[in-house]
Amino acid sequence: MLGMRRIAPVAGILTIGLSMAACGGTTNSSDTSTTAGPTTSSPTTSSAPPSETSSTETGSGGSGGGGAATISSVVFTGTPQAPTVTINGSGFGSMPSPNPNHTPEGTPQLCPLPPSGNQGYDYGTLLYLFDQPRNWAGGRYRPELNELDCVGLLVSKYTATQVVFQFGSAYADYQQKDNYLLAEGDGYQIAVNGANFSGSVHYT
Repeated sequence: MLGMRRIAPVAGILTIGLSMAACGGTTNSSDTSTTAGPTTSSPTTSSAPPSETSSTETGSGGSGGGGAATISSVVFTGTPQAPTVTINGSGFGSMPSPNPNHTPEGTPQLCPLPPSGNQGYDYGTLLYLFDQPRNWAGGRYRPELNELDCVGLLVSKYTATQVVFQFGSAYADYQQKDNYLLAEGDGYQIAVNGANFSGSVHYT
């Protein structure tokens, strides 16, 4: 999560987002770890859903959003430089609205990156990804912690059983500057409408 406060591209404001210290630091919403680094966000764009040939090892379902949302698996395709994340489960409900309702880049103090490319959006705490060892997140916005992920999410598919997203333009900016990557083997936490899941990144 890049949150201003700096939490992995969290520009104070991602992400299916990244919150990073550059854009404002933040602490993990489900635990006490803090993230530092930029978080990026970008408007939703479409990309073909990846084939689900494998999923991450461990996970735990959660409930929220007024229903029994559960995540059964998360699949990573593409490369660490340009990943696609596919979340499978049930009860995801309708796609949450961007929160905040504007793209993160250019937000004073939280995400000072000049707006560029397809930024994507953050979704509060209803849709995001947090890279634990690298301490950044995408798609997450927690104003009470002064966190805004600079790395937004580009959601290409959202149904009650599957969510597919990539990261917005800030992801490329921060991986070059601060090595914020969703790398093979990284521990992660992901959330969709109240359901939480954790595991280790494995690209298929």
